[in-house]
Amino acid sequence: MATFLYFIGTVNLLGVVMLFAALREDVHDLLLRRWTRILRADEPARHGNGSRLWTVWAAVGTLGFAWLNLRAAGGNPAWMAEVVRMDVLVYGAFEVMAIVGTASRKFGPGMWVCHPLWIGQGGWGLAVLLNGT
Repeated sequence: MATFLYFIGTVNLLGVVMLFAALREDVHDLLLRRWTRILRADEPARHGNGSRLWTVWAAVGTLGFAWLNLRAAGGNPAWMAEVVRMDVLVYGAFEVMAIVGTASRKFGPGMWVCHPLWIGQGGWGLAVLLNGT
């Protein structure tokens, strides 16, 4: 269980770095359009309509998620399991959003990358809970 929590916490810390870097419009475009192809390739991804504010909110939330997972990794087993349950629920909700995003056809082909990511992380968390490890 601790390995899962340390992994999720660490990956989320890396996500915070990426989100703050994405405040720069060129990095924003690289991450969302050119590298991951989550956004369509027909025009560059530009900040607008409060997207920088939303990005900072996402970074702060991701930092909290990272902190919670890393702190839980060294805690008592009941607390660890509770945080893993939260992770499974969050990744399940992310997968529902990825399904809606994919079905909408408003995004690029990189949206498909989200499915193995969210199913993989949520499934790993579920396996950890079922095995009690």
